[in-house]
Amino acid sequence: MNDPCPVCGALHEREPGYFIGAMYFSYALAILIMVPLFFVFHALLPDWPLLLLPLLPGLVYLPLTPLVYRYSRVLWIYFDRLGGVTERASARPGLPDPPDRPAKR
Repeated sequence: MNDPCPVCGALHEREPGYFIGAMYFSYALAILIMVPLFFVFHALLPDWPLLLLPLLPGLVYLPLTPLVYRYSRVLWIYFDRLGGVTERASARPGLPDPPDRPAKR
């Protein structure tokens, strides 16, 4: 990955702990997947005990964990960029200006 981005000049290197906020998105995605699956399995298997039924959505969710991990990070980056404050390469000394911004002389 280029650091900085050759098109917009955004820096991809983040401070330690930056993606901790992504766990909120990961939690929300897990809820959006597992709760409907619970009700689908409850409708399909009404005789199962309610204490064992959550294991089925958990088993379905387990292979999806890498996708949820990746997309929660992507959503966190979009959420961070939504604020409009981005660190551009030209703000850091010693790095070239991005192509859309002329060099200061």
